[in-house]
Amino acid sequence: MGDRVHLTNEVFMSELTLMFHNARKEGTVTTSIKRYDGRTRPIPKVRKIRQGKKTQIIRKEPLPTPDEFSCLIRAKSKSKKISTVISAEDAIRFQLQFCQFLRSNMDGLKKEKKTKKKSKKATQ
Repeated sequence: MGDRVHLTNEVFMSELTLMFHNARKEGTVTTSIKRYDGRTRPIPKVRKIRQGKKTQIIRKEPLPTPDEFSCLIRAKSKSKKISTVISAEDAIRFQLQFCQFLRSNMDGLKKEKKTKKKSKKATQ
């Protein structure tokens, strides 16, 4: 697995527009948002190494927690994956832009048929 490159916010939005356009007739676009602390590697686990009758426990120091977290936004369509990191300063502006973008591109959704439930009449 190679290291993934995070796109800038503007490039991410333009690539996401192309993904939605290509998936308009057939296909799906999946987006996910999660907290991002800047780590590129997982937290190291405690390892036990056996050397004959002795067992040695190796513990690595975990990375320090950052003062401020960011948001990691990912989008996937068929075989294409893109991602970007939003800092705390840009979060509100990007969220408004992303919300407006989703509203404008969700016009191709199918409506569900509503079924009427029969209510029982109370007999008194």
